[in-house]
Amino acid sequence: CENCPAAPWCLGHQNGNALCLPVKAPKPEKKQERRLIALVTDGKKVLVRKREEKLLNGLYEFVNLPWPDGCSWRDVLAENGITHETAHPAADFDHVFTHLIWHMRGFTVKTDLVEREGFQAVNREQLLALPMPSAMEPFRRLALEEI
Repeated sequence: CENCPAAPWCLGHQNGNALCLPVKAPKPEKKQERRLIALVTDGKKVLVRKREEKLLNGLYEFVNLPWPDGCSWRDVLAENGITHETAHPAADFDHVFTHLIWHMRGFTVKTDLVEREGFQAVNREQLLALPMPSAMEPFRRLALEEI
């Protein structure tokens, strides 16, 4: 500080804390979202869609639904028009983005596949070839066990 040309007007030098500066602002807390990932399958194919949202644009995902607090997973599926013969929990995974955390619970949903708008039914080989975000990789492994 003694040789610094800014010392005469430096508040850090005047207050004796120049070596502690600059002080970084604390990082904002990451937003957290509960997500329901549905592996909708007939045992031969599974439903996927190409994301158009800014986050993960152009990558493929399974049925990925917001899961509001207080709603059961059955209600979330029903509200989104997903009927099923059987459905059961498959796995839980968290994925941390730079600004967001997805708390994901996956469900295997066995049904007669009816293609939903924006979704396509793919077989095992097609599923293996699709570009998917790392957040979906655990669910891809589970889907491969089902088809």
